[in-house]
Amino acid sequence: MNFSLCRRPWLRTARFLERQYERQYRLPDPPDLPEEHWERVQQLEHRLRLAHQRHYPAAQAQLRPQLAQALRRLATDCLHQAEDLERLQQDFERPTLRLLHDELQSLQDEFEHVTLDWSAKTLSVRTERIVLEDIDLGPFEIRLSLDQVGHQQPYTVLALDPCRPGSADDITHPHVQSDSLCEGEGRSPLARSLEQGRLGEFFLLVKQILRTYNPGSAYLRMADWLAASCEDCGHAVGEEDQYECHRCQSLLCDGCTRSCTACDDTLCSACSTTCDACQCSTCSDCLRSCDSCSDSVCSGCLNEDLCPTCYEHSPETNDEEPDCEEPVPPETLLEPPAFTPTPPQTTTAATDAAIQPHCLGEAAVPA
Repeated sequence: MNFSLCRRPWLRTARFLERQYERQYRLPDPPDLPEEHWERVQQLEHRLRLAHQRHYPAAQAQLRPQLAQALRRLATDCLHQAEDLERLQQDFERPTLRLLHDELQSLQDEFEHVTLDWSAKTLSVRTERIVLEDIDLGPFEIRLSLDQVGHQQPYTVLALDPCRPGSADDITHPHVQSDSLCEGEGRSPLARSLEQGRLGEFFLLVKQILRTYNPGSAYLRMADWLAASCEDCGHAVGEEDQYECHRCQSLLCDGCTRSCTACDDTLCSACSTTCDACQCSTCSDCLRSCDSCSDSVCSGCLNEDLCPTCYEHSPETNDEEPDCEEPVPPETLLEPPAFTPTPPQTTTAATDAAIQPHCLGEAAVPA
């Protein structure tokens, strides 16, 4: 409901905020530690370690800058927490009821849509459509929880017509994840504007951050916004670098693809297995079970339904005699070959045959 023409709800809201600020100045909340970003660092470090162990250079190349960015964000958050602790020692002038009421009324001049939900204790404004690098992210609603004023980041940023990237459903803006804004360098100005009750300035600062793109502090780069995500490592994959598992049709990046040594199909980590004999990647369809030890081996390692180890030690292989002639005794090789006489000539041969052939000028010698 829009209360632009009614002053009473704004006065009621101003009085509620005045009590919130009184409570805040009496019992300020200690800053929350950046546990979420620490968990992100641990997750990326675990993925990078696995990629190193499995020798995936492409995955390592993608994970290193992400881990570096997460570490920088963690360090920045730790620095902001230290600044919050120091700021609690400063004395700020508590906002008056008149100031709070005027700030609420001024929102009507700055934003076209201002909504007060008294039952939910929220005050919301709507931005115009946010377009970054030719990608329309749609309008956003900045929703301030009135009963959380004085706590750390008491507001959320909701996409009303989200254009989510294919690789992350919880990101609706390069600086918005799970409806939480990465404030970056705007954190201190935002905190001061809320502490001093300058609500109009607070909403304008959030709007300005949404209209600004900083690749160094983005949850996801705009270059990867329309890219899909790898099913194995979860990283963004451009259209030209996408692969598909032949078994489950899941999308893969170049660093996570596996190839079956038997059929050469592209596989993901869930659909690939390892031959117990050669330790090569293969698919389940190309594995066979050894009849002796039941190991799973690929077709290239199987011999007569046995794995290489069982085949080598099988009785049939050890008892098999070579197919060759009987060996010749060594003493036989030393004896000269036996002489076989020429059979005698038949009696029909002429007795007067010449012993030597006669030639011209020579007389025949009778036998």
